[in-house]
Parts: sequence; structure tokens; C-alpha cells
Amino acid sequence: MKQPRALISLSLSELWERFGLYIVQGLLIFYMTKVLTFSDGQSYLIMGQFTALVYISPIIGGLCADRLLGFRQTILIGAVLLLAGYALLAFPIANKENALFLGLAIIILGTGCLKPNISSFLGQFYQADDPRRDAGFTIYYMIFNFGIMLATLSSGYIERNFGWHACFAAASCGLVLSICFFRAGYRHYGNQGLPLRSTTIKQRAAFAAIIVIGTAACYAFLKISNFGNTVLVTFGLIMLLLLITNTFKLEKLEQYKMLSLLILIVISIAFWAIFFQIFLVANVFIDRNVDRVVFGHTIPPMAFISLEPLFLFILSPLLAFGWRKLHEKNWNISRSLQFTIGLIVIAVALQVLVWAIHLSTNYGLISPYWIVLSYLLITIAELMLSPIGLSMVTQLAPPKLVGIMMGVWFLGLGYGGLLAGYLGKQASIPKDMINNIAYTNPIYAHAFQNYAWLGFGAAGLTLILSPFLNKLINRKKSCSIKSDCYQN
Repeated sequence: MKQPRALISLSLSELWERFGLYIVQGLLIFYMTKVLTFSDGQSYLIMGQFTALVYISPIIGGLCADRLLGFRQTILIGAVLLLAGYALLAFPIANKENALFLGLAIIILGTGCLKPNISSFLGQFYQADDPRRDAGFTIYYMIFNFGIMLATLSSGYIERNFGWHACFAAASCGLVLSICFFRAGYRHYGNQGLPLRSTTIKQRAAFAAIIVIGTAACYAFLKISNFGNTVLVTFGLIMLLLLITNTFKLEKLEQYKMLSLLILIVISIAFWAIFFQIFLVANVFIDRNVDRVVFGHTIPPMAFISLEPLFLFILSPLLAFGWRKLHEKNWNISRSLQFTIGLIVIAVALQVLVWAIHLSTNYGLISPYWIVLSYLLITIAELMLSPIGLSMVTQLAPPKLVGIMMGVWFLGLGYGGLLAGYLGKQASIPKDMINNIAYTNPIYAHAFQNYAWLGFGAAGLTLILSPFLNKLINRKKSCSIKSDCYQN
């Protein structure tokens, strides 16, 4: 069936947005440790905060699109902000540290304006029961994942041959292309994505104020990391308390499903804290302690991250086929068991790195094939949990709260990133010992082992809670949580 013409322009626009962001995500930890000479611990904390804010900011961007400017203007402004943020990093400014924090703050706000709204905008080109929807979003997903693969494969070679600022300049060029593709699709958009009513000067001023205040706040969080961590943790606890309080104001049946959803989202934070180590500790470990020479060619550490989108391309249809076959045989696996399997697999992926270190060569360098195996398992774990989580939100959240709870799901990713920064401190290496592999290997092994224990522990907790969660999810009639929900 013929897809909407807007699909290609929006997919290509998102491809180049992902290209820019993943260049920054892949290189940021090295830019901080090698160029700015930050300690490992400080770099991990900043990287964790940046990841958290990138996933929290879409809540603001979604509200701005819904209440103020509409999808089109919000997406376009987000792309311009991203272009400005990358350009700031691309210029060799004397005060590199302040330029980094300001550039990252602008990138956070730009991502918040663009990331949630471009997929929502695409959804407007399909009717609610449109049979083309799933195929269209699959095409969209595959196209923008190519941007991730292109960024992680190319960024290391660009840095090696042309320097750090050239990488950020490449990200800027990606955003120029993103804007061009988005604008080129205007003739196919019709009346979609426009604000519900004419935008007033007050609304534009409110949007500008949100961007300025948001950028200043993000800059302060990144610059003063302890302050930023305190604010983010406090915000998260308040959000959780409000969600729990409002859950018990719903109808009984909705209460049970919402409670199960909140429990699984909180558990997912442990998963994402382990997953995001591919940009933090695992990324640095590959740079320092892995033999990256393959067939006489030295592979940049960032190139290993491209394994994840590559494996996603290969495994996604296979896993979808497997789920369909299980469904045909009426072997339906519960949400909690799927979460448990995902957590076990990602824990095993980190355990593989521990085994690799113990089996390392006399020189202490790890074979790159261990990394390939570990990242394959991480991708399998991601496929077990991430799409299931998105589907779970639409299944368990009350219809009027689906949008909010989708934002809460991404908040879980954000706080997983924040926790990843904290956990990264376990693998901090003193500057004068970075090249001493005999000293650093045990530290990395200890950190990876702890991350694996976190995954196994979260899996065990989910398994223990499974009977209770399944009762909540499958409850068909009103009952008291304190009584009926514990009965067979």
C-alpha cells in the first residue's frame, strides 16, 4: 500500500538529526577526558546528566507543540537549536569548558523540541485504524537507525583524520540536511502540524522564555554537577509520588494496571543504567583495554557502538517472527517475564566482559570479538524490553493518560542514564594509571561485575513480583489490592 508522501521527508529529517546526536553521544566521553582533561568520574557524571536531560526535555517539547506552536514550528525550531549547539562545539573557542556546557544545554532543548514531535507529526498522516501505520513506522524506524549507524561508524575516523571540531562540524552539517529535508516536505504536509489556532505574540514570547530558561537551567545542571544531580533526583521522586497519588484516584481496574506499569517502569531504570554504559564505561574500556587492530586496521572505539543498530536491523524481524509464532501456539509470555528475560540477558552481556578480562592475553588487551558478543546480547536484551515497554504503556495506561505515561516511560530512560553516570564512577581510573592495563583491568572487571549483579538482581525482583504484577495486569473486575489481588 502506498505510504503518505510525508513519510520519506520526515524519516530523512530524523535520520540526520540522529546522525548529529549520536556523533556527540559517542564522542562526548572522550572529548571530556582527552581534550578537557576531566577525570573519569566527573566525565561519567556529566554524561549521565546529559543523557537524563535529553530524555526529560521531550516532555517540555511536547507541551510546547500541543499548547503553543504546533508540530511544524516546534520541530523546525528544535532543528535550528541543535544546529546552533553543534556549531558552538565546532568552533575552537578559548573557553572550551563553558562552550561545551552551553552547547550541550542548547542541544538538550533542541532535542526536546524535535525528538518527540517528529514521530507524533508523522502519526497525523494516518487514520486511527489505518492499515499502513505499522509498515510506515517500521520504515521510519529503519531509516533513522541508519543515521545512528552512519554516525557511530564515521565519527571516529573523522576525529582521527580531521580533529574533534571537525566531528561537531559534521554534526552541524547533518542538521542542515535535516532542516532541508523537513522543509522540502512542506508541500506534502497540507494542513497537518499547524497550531490549532493562530499563534499570538504572547505564545511566542512564552516559548522563547521556556527555551532561554531551559537552556540556562541545563547549563547550570551540567556546570555544577552535584547541584544538577540533586535537582534531577528530587524532581524524579516528586514525579513518582505524584504519579502514585494520582493512580489511586482512578477507577479500581485502572489503578491495578497503572500500578503494575509504574512498577515495571521503575525496574526498567536498572536496565537502562546498564545499557547506557555502551556510551560510558564500555566505550572508554574499548578505547584503553581492547585490541582494536583487526586485519591490520585500527578500529575507533565509537565504531563498536554501530554494532547495536546493525544487530537491531538483523534481529528485529527475527524476533517479530518468533513472537508471532508463539502467539499462534497460544504461548503468550507475560510482560513481567519478558522484562525478566531482558534483564537477565543484559546482565549476561556484562558478565561476558568480566570473563573476557579474566581470559585476556599476556599483554592484558581484550579480543574485540568479546565486545561483539557482548553487544549482540545487549541488543537482544534491548529488543526484549524496549518495544515491549512501549507497547505496555499503550496497553496498561488509561486512554486519557497514554501520552503522559509514554513521557514517563522515557523519563525512565533518562533516570537510567543518570544512574549510569553514578555507576560509571566505579570504573574511574587515576590519570597517571590510564595506560597501566594490569592496574585498570581489575577495576573494569569489578565495575562490569557490579553492573551484571544489578541486572541479575533486578531480574530476580521482577520474577518475584511477577505473580502480583500478572494479577494486577489481568484483573477483570474491581477488587481491593490488599485482599483480592493476592488471592488465586
